[in-house]
Amino acid sequence: MNKKIYVLLSLCAVCALFIGCNAKVDKNGFYHDFDDAKKAAVSEGKNILLFVSSFEDDNGASSLLQNNVFATQEAKNSIAKKYACVNLNFSNAEYESASIDPATASNKAKKQAEKIVAQYQKKIAIVSNLAIQGTPSVFLFSPEGYLICDVPVAEISDYAGFMAALESKAELEITMKNLIAATVTGSNLERASGIDVLYEATAPESRGLLKELILQFNELDKNNELQLGGKYVLAVANIQALEASVEQRYMDAVQIFATAAESPLISGIQKQQAYYMAGYTMAQLGMNDLDAIASYFQKSYEAAPDSEYAPQIQQMIMMAYAMKQTPAPEEGVATEGNE
Repeated sequence: MNKKIYVLLSLCAVCALFIGCNAKVDKNGFYHDFDDAKKAAVSEGKNILLFVSSFEDDNGASSLLQNNVFATQEAKNSIAKKYACVNLNFSNAEYESASIDPATASNKAKKQAEKIVAQYQKKIAIVSNLAIQGTPSVFLFSPEGYLICDVPVAEISDYAGFMAALESKAELEITMKNLIAATVTGSNLERASGIDVLYEATAPESRGLLKELILQFNELDKNNELQLGGKYVLAVANIQALEASVEQRYMDAVQIFATAAESPLISGIQKQQAYYMAGYTMAQLGMNDLDAIASYFQKSYEAAPDSEYAPQIQQMIMMAYAMKQTPAPEEGVATEGNE
């Protein structure tokens, strides 16, 4: 994957727009908008096959996979009929077509450029939940848009090879289908338990795709019978803080973590994590209120001073005070705002 994609991925937490697209498939039977593929998948009871490409920018690897696999008649007769297929292309040429001179461009050109950028950033919002090592990459999703697995394609050069790789994931597809089914059937407590099993079966970087389920968890287990309330307070905070950052509501993102830290469902180590994320978020977003940053790190330390993370958090406290050029408080002494 080229450098531009990695830069854009790093920016996705502070810039994302969403627009509608034409729902037509291309000549190979692929959509070019993930939401369109989801609608088709739900309607037709299919899983989703995502092909992440970077035509012209990965030494022809994406083109090779498309020409030798997805553009073949065999693929059109099988893959495109079994799955709701979608191709998200990250070629530089596509993105650079949005580069215009605002001073001289027509309104029509500006709108077209905005549309291209928005489409590009929407694609980034999807792939930012995946551990993509380069292009081409292929992934399988449930109809709901939950990640099932990746399909290794690095050594694949023809349709037969791809089908062998795809068929090796058949059992996992069934397993994930059953896990997802457990989140929507049974009692509220059974559904909550099903959500947690699916959550743990999903790679950490892809759990944002489970947003709708994560937001339901503590409502389904209102009495915290599963003793997982704190875990999902943090999971919800992570989702809401990311959304606040996307909307450039940076202090709201910080406050979301600080509020989560005070939840009665939170354990000491979870409180430590929430306060740490409040301070870390401030520092990462370039906020210069060193008193507040140090205060959040101090609260984080005091929440679980014997944890394995406490020494590292102490170092963060010392760094914040060093930047302020003021003495750090003695261990165990409350600072202003923490009393």
